[in-house]
Amino acid sequence: MWKYLCLLLSFGLTAAAAGEDARDQDIFGAPSAEQKVAPETDMNQRLLDTLQIGGRLEIRTDSGHKEGVGAAGGDFGKLKQADVYFDSRPNKDLRGFLRLRFSEGGSSGGAPAITSDSINKSDVCSSGCIRSDLDEMWLKWDIAKKVYATFGKQHLRWGSGRFWNPTDFTSIRVIDPLALFDRRLGVDMLKLHLPFEKQGYNLYAILLYGSAKQIDQLTGALRGEFAFGGIGEAAISFQMASHAPIRFGLDVSSGVGPVDVHSESALTKRQSQVLYRGGIDTTTGQLPTAYREPDKWFVQSLLGVDRSFKYNSDDVATVGVEYFYNQLGYDDRNLELYSLVTGQSPTLYGGRRYIAGYLNLPAPGSWDDTSFFITGLRNLSDDTSTARLTGSWKLFKDADIQAFVAQCHGDFGELCFRIPSSFRGLASLPQVSPQLQQAVQALPTKRTLTTAGAGVVLKF
Repeated sequence: MWKYLCLLLSFGLTAAAAGEDARDQDIFGAPSAEQKVAPETDMNQRLLDTLQIGGRLEIRTDSGHKEGVGAAGGDFGKLKQADVYFDSRPNKDLRGFLRLRFSEGGSSGGAPAITSDSINKSDVCSSGCIRSDLDEMWLKWDIAKKVYATFGKQHLRWGSGRFWNPTDFTSIRVIDPLALFDRRLGVDMLKLHLPFEKQGYNLYAILLYGSAKQIDQLTGALRGEFAFGGIGEAAISFQMASHAPIRFGLDVSSGVGPVDVHSESALTKRQSQVLYRGGIDTTTGQLPTAYREPDKWFVQSLLGVDRSFKYNSDDVATVGVEYFYNQLGYDDRNLELYSLVTGQSPTLYGGRRYIAGYLNLPAPGSWDDTSFFITGLRNLSDDTSTARLTGSWKLFKDADIQAFVAQCHGDFGELCFRIPSSFRGLASLPQVSPQLQQAVQALPTKRTLTTAGAGVVLKF
């Protein structure tokens, strides 16, 4: 963290020095031609002329109300997060970008009920910690004005899905579809982009190297995006590595009459995810059987429809729905939860079938500084669901107040989680790993029925 603070301080001192130079010139006049300007001052001034500084500050609190617990006994969490970026363009052919993240947080009732992030490392500081992260750091340049290269830690999202992105092969973690701000950190990669502007085509070649320790651990990906008929776009993706699954993706989005339709499908072979079958009985020590099927092709596919419409002369609303089929998920609720707890299934990919919908109301009626966003998610495999209402109010020109309230429904499952009785004895079984024992002990025995939160966001 100190190296980031020192970097910020050095930029501040450079800006201060530039301000003092301007003040001295106003008082004493500009230096004569005979006076020599120090090379360091020349370089600092050039840096300031080509540098933009901005960012995002967020301070929020949230709480969760568990069944059988009074309001005063609900969970309470807080988060302070700062994203600061430096965007430098020293010349028309080169660009450098740096984004740093500083966060401080505490345990939160507004966090997702149960996800793989409960065990694995998350991009959010949410357990009474202070942390600093390098979110993005990349350089961008062109090759013969035809190919554009971006090298370093960067953000890249493939796919047209709002709630699920099975063809987003370059991402390490899945997106949180309920959040207004994507908190995922960037990924280390080399991206080459070859555009064909007249035809409306784009070709990409990606080399992922973030977790590689040797050459054969590098991952390559290719993607082509093709506009068609003036009404839509199709994309074909491919990813392959010696240590990772083989993946093919097809992404299509198009206007069909008054609605927009989008679809994503991913085919995966040599799947590295551990699958489970069988049952759980802690009284006899029975656990699900783990297995792999490296030669089988698995399908993940979604279909979504969106429609924007005017409900009066000045206001537009957008409504949409998505259905997701996930062959890597489970129809059995116990196996689904076991896969989530062990970290094999990521968030919203534990079940076999899902459906979701949303309604976006920007500046409704005379409320020009207010927007509402309503989302609903249902896991059709375990019969749990969650609904969330989010509101945003403009406080000042560059600051917003954001608040949300969410309610879950269902006995127990991915979206309304509690530890069922069949899981409680896992922590005492000798064949269970210490990591899983600790995870089970930390998981709740009561559902968090309602979560709510509010915060202030400043962009500069």
